[in-house]
Amino acid sequence: MSAEIEEGTLSLRERKKHRTRSALAETALDLFDADGFDGVTLDELVAAVEVSKRTFFRYFDSKEDVAFTSGKQLWSAVLAEAETFVPEGTVLDGLVDLLVGVLGGMGADWADRHRRLQRLLESTPVLRGYAREYCDAVSRELVSMLTARLGSKVERLTLRMVVELMLAAWHCGVRDWSESGGRGAAGLARRVRAAADTLPACLALTG
Repeated sequence: MSAEIEEGTLSLRERKKHRTRSALAETALDLFDADGFDGVTLDELVAAVEVSKRTFFRYFDSKEDVAFTSGKQLWSAVLAEAETFVPEGTVLDGLVDLLVGVLGGMGADWADRHRRLQRLLESTPVLRGYAREYCDAVSRELVSMLTARLGSKVERLTLRMVVELMLAAWHCGVRDWSESGGRGAAGLARRVRAAADTLPACLALTG
């Protein structure tokens, strides 16, 4: 599953919409990199892309929303894959495999944008709050999917813990990746896998 859309598969109208959305997201990152998230107004962003605010709000809900584009691309792909998720081993291992597989299909451009997003998150409390809320929504959706798939065989609290452990591996892996320079989606996938591999030792750790 790739974050990049093949424009040849889209109609002319869809291509124009895709290009406008991409221009807004890329320009937003450029401006936020230069002047900081709080230092850029929505008026400045739409002026730089030469669109109206009305056009902006056709694609995004807020500055936080446009800044978090790469995050939304990733988790939308994860949720799409999870719709047909059937774990071969443990559910946790299956979810980690799913996430790592999606990351392996993300392009180099996506990885660059996500590295830049990670830098913004580190310096922007309001954006971190937005990301937490988005992650919580993804977590609830995954739990609902697993509940529908597994039915009454597993308690909902157990499913919540499984999803949260997968997300913990993601958060630790992406932080490690970002701090090491954030090179490539494949590198991010390896960092997430390495973080997940520590889970048994973490659960067995004693003082």
